[in-house]
Amino acid sequence: MYKALIHSVLFIVQFNGQSTAGPVNDKAEYYLDSSKSSFGGAIEGAAVDQQGRLYAVNYQSATNKLASVSHDSRLLYEDPDPKSYLNGIRFVPNRFPGEPNAIALTVDVTNHKVLKLIKKGNKATGKVFCQDASMAQPNDLTLSRTGRIYLSGQKWQDTNQLGDGDIWMCTPDGKATLLDNKLYRTNGIELSPDETVLYVSEAQNTDGKVVSNKIWAYQVAKDTGVLGSKTLFVDFGQLDNTASIDVDGMRTDVDGNLFVTRNGGQQVVKFNRQGQPIVVIDAVIKSPTNLELAGVDGKTLFIVGRCPDKEELGCVTAWRNDVPGRAWKMLQAQ
Repeated sequence: MYKALIHSVLFIVQFNGQSTAGPVNDKAEYYLDSSKSSFGGAIEGAAVDQQGRLYAVNYQSATNKLASVSHDSRLLYEDPDPKSYLNGIRFVPNRFPGEPNAIALTVDVTNHKVLKLIKKGNKATGKVFCQDASMAQPNDLTLSRTGRIYLSGQKWQDTNQLGDGDIWMCTPDGKATLLDNKLYRTNGIELSPDETVLYVSEAQNTDGKVVSNKIWAYQVAKDTGVLGSKTLFVDFGQLDNTASIDVDGMRTDVDGNLFVTRNGGQQVVKFNRQGQPIVVIDAVIKSPTNLELAGVDGKTLFIVGRCPDKEELGCVTAWRNDVPGRAWKMLQAQ
């Protein structure tokens, strides 16, 4: 249904001093426009369930509501605290450690905690999975097959300091551990398919202006999940002079390609495992916040953000990938 419109024009860019065929330019198509949207302009947290359905937060423009996008916009969870601010979501495999009826995890930005969503009829109830008042937020999360989750967060300041961003891990027993806080603003976070690499975005403000956007690749210890050395995966200032455009949501597919939203740039970039851009997708919508590979085969890349014609509403566009997403694949292997 969402046929990729592959353009034929390639251009030459430089990587490490060598000429390489540059990325293909492509364009997403509308899946949910402003005329049918039940989501607010702060739509975020795109996530796929086992059936391939897409979910997001900011349902009915409420910061405490989470609903399906591709299933008649049905409310799944409403936090009893109207001041809670739900953001990242991840659906969990069956028999999630410590809670066999858990179906998903979501973060509460303002209350510095992660919630387990427990199935109750057609809806879910929330239960604290892990929390720590010293977390910067959290903002987004990614889930490993071991039941460990990794969290990112940020403090927005006109001039950022090291420590305004952090990375946390929560183990299946709910213990929260700080992994790194020697960072500026952190946002997007995702694991490689083999879970040996954790990708984390970092941005920096100076005098009210965004001056840097990078993605780091951390080595992940298989036995403990803690982070080892990190290498620079992408520096957008050096890559294409777009250091002022924030990275937001990130997802990997089963081949290890990394999809990145450029919030404010109206684009999604698909990188290969070497950090080279291979497809640049016009997201169509404004300020794309997050994305997920979903659908019945896990190959449809859904992108969420503000509707261009009504920015108070959230819209969704779609683009077809050649392989499924890591999150969708993990939910099938149960």
